[in-house]
Amino acid sequence: VLLLLPATARKAGAIGLAALGFFAISQLEDGERLFPTLLGFKLTLLRVDATSRAFGYIFTLCAFAAFIFSWHEKSRAENTAALVYIGSALGVVFAGDMITWYVCWELMAIASTFLVL
Repeated sequence: VLLLLPATARKAGAIGLAALGFFAISQLEDGERLFPTLLGFKLTLLRVDATSRAFGYIFTLCAFAAFIFSWHEKSRAENTAALVYIGSALGVVFAGDMITWYVCWELMAIASTFLVL
């Protein structure tokens, strides 16, 4: 939905998402986990500890600064790639199993490729 908005609203929304992500991380408790099942495999999509929370804070603060710094960019594709990248990076940080980690890692690699191009 954010990507369909006009440029100014989209950029403000990206900054707001980074701030919301920081707040959401602050609400997670140590030891919190999320266990969905996919094709018979029990996945651990979320595993919170002190280290993952610290890196989550760092990534969201960097995303907040990056979205402010890139306010002048007009490319919708670059905004999309940046949002996918930060979401995937947070997925890597909070992944509780190797399948989740690998999927998020590959999404992060694809998004970073589009950011470089």
